[in-house]
Amino acid sequence: MTSMQSQNERIRHAIGSQPVFFEDPVHDVLVGMIVALVGEVSVLRDRIDAHERLAEESNVFSKGTVDSYVPNDSIREERHELRTG
Repeated sequence: MTSMQSQNERIRHAIGSQPVFFEDPVHDVLVGMIVALVGEVSVLRDRIDAHERLAEESNVFSKGTVDSYVPNDSIREERHELRTG
């Protein structure tokens, strides 16, 4: 067996048991996905906060400007296209 085959075998066969919290394993997978998404949203919020603070410190715009921003029809359409694919 080559080292690549050996590595592939380790990837396919996890050692040890995975924690189980619910009777249905699908629920465990769903909770794992939700926790991962919450982590991503938290990171994005921190990054947005940093951008707003840097813009305010540089006198580019303030957080209030961001809060009161109203996109025009063209921007709304563009965002709609991004969301719907």
